[in-house]
Amino acid sequence: KMELRYFKKHESIDVNFEQGLNGIVGANYKGKSTLLLGVMFCLGGSRMVPGNRIATRGTNTGFRAALWFTIAGKGVFHVERTKTKANLWSLDTAGDETLMASGTSPVNTAISELLGMPLRRFAQIKFAKQKAADALLKYSSTELFQIVTELTGLGRIVEVLAMLEADLKVQRGIVDVLPYVDVT
Repeated sequence: KMELRYFKKHESIDVNFEQGLNGIVGANYKGKSTLLLGVMFCLGGSRMVPGNRIATRGTNTGFRAALWFTIAGKGVFHVERTKTKANLWSLDTAGDETLMASGTSPVNTAISELLGMPLRRFAQIKFAKQKAADALLKYSSTELFQIVTELTGLGRIVEVLAMLEADLKVQRGIVDVLPYVDVT
């Protein structure tokens, strides 16, 4: 579920998403892309929304965006942002909320951890701008390798293998010295 108040061209809109794939259809310039920007704003703040103006033109008060979302295996969450504030709550099975993070940076950090990747990376792979769905194909091989490494956890696996290799070298050194040690 998402609620937008004075967000870009939407003075007030509530969107109830269904489980699975949702389609947003409508005439041109009616705010379909703005709904997607609302999701990105809720997850990552104003740096995730292009342009200088995120509030509806001519308004100085009432700007707010809220998103309720589920991450498989992690739970249900509610994030709410204004121009200067951000809060993130987790919801229990009864729907009661527990504050997880407050403030723009702490909320961004907590959401990055929930998503399992930096917000910038999430935007790259989960949010293709209009007419740019082939965005991933435009990255260099180094950038694509970094994306795959982050998504698969390959970087952590490489770190663990390096630690194991270092331990193995130490163990081999001990074994190599054993024939020369007099145990009596």
